[in-house]
Formats: sequence, structure tokens, C-alpha cells
Amino acid sequence: MIVEVAEGRTSVEGRYYFRNASDDSVEASMSYPFPVDAHHSPPTNIELFRVEGDALRPLGFRQRQDHVIWRMRMTPRGEQQVLARYSQRTPRGRARYIVTTTKLWNEPIELAEFEFRVPVGLRGVRMSFEPDTVVTRNDTIFYRVSWTGFMPDQDLEIRWE
Repeated sequence: MIVEVAEGRTSVEGRYYFRNASDDSVEASMSYPFPVDAHHSPPTNIELFRVEGDALRPLGFRQRQDHVIWRMRMTPRGEQQVLARYSQRTPRGRARYIVTTTKLWNEPIELAEFEFRVPVGLRGVRMSFEPDTVVTRNDTIFYRVSWTGFMPDQDLEIRWE
């Protein structure tokens, strides 16, 4: 998951891995939430793709103000990758990535990896998590964190002045 923060705008690109552990085919509605509140405008430029090797196959979805919905079909013991991209205006110095919805699944995410990219000139940067590594390259600071057995109590948030 990559969250790129710029003055007044945040872009997100996430790759999600789904596994059907059963011996039956599965078809389900999937929902992908966005933070929409006084600090986050509804997202724009939303793209969803099924990843097949090096190819990206567009996924049809229905857009709501604070989430999108699509149908996922999986073969028995099948796996599927989904790539999601969106951006949204974040004019009040706050970006949030929703992770607390994982509690609805009643099981943790096996591996969650996040990279937050922040311009060097952004002042007063604070995060709701402790990064594993912090690297500065050119004009960007990269905050990276990963968890196994990830069952968060709060969403991931980054704030700046």
C-alpha cells in the first residue's frame, strides 16, 4: 500500500491479495471504503483492476460517496489480486487510510505493508503509528511499516501543518 501526501491532495495505490480457502467457488460483494468527512473530500480518479500476471483487467464497480462495491468470483482454493488507486483532496492537513474495517472479517490480515510518501518541505508531520523505517530520497521522505497478523484498533493517519 502506498499513500502519497502532497499539499492539499492524497493519492493511494494498494494491492490486495484474496484467497478462497474452501473447496467451493465463492462469489461475494466486496466493499472498499474511503474516508469522507470534514478533512477528506470524496475521492476522484478511482480505478480498480484484477491483476493477472503483468496484465491489469479493469473491474467494474459501483461508486458511492464513501466506498465502491464490486463482485468478486473465486474458484475453489483460488487466489486473486486487486489493485486499487484513487486520490482525494485533503485540504486540512490530514490523510487517513481506513484499516479498521478488517474487524468485520473476524480474522487478521496475514501481512500488511504500508509506505507513506511525504514531501520533505511538509512541516509538523505526525503519524498514528511508529514507522519501521524512515528514508529520505531526493525531495521525499518514505515512512514504511509492516505488520503480520494485522488487526488494527484505529485507522492509519498522518497529519501535517
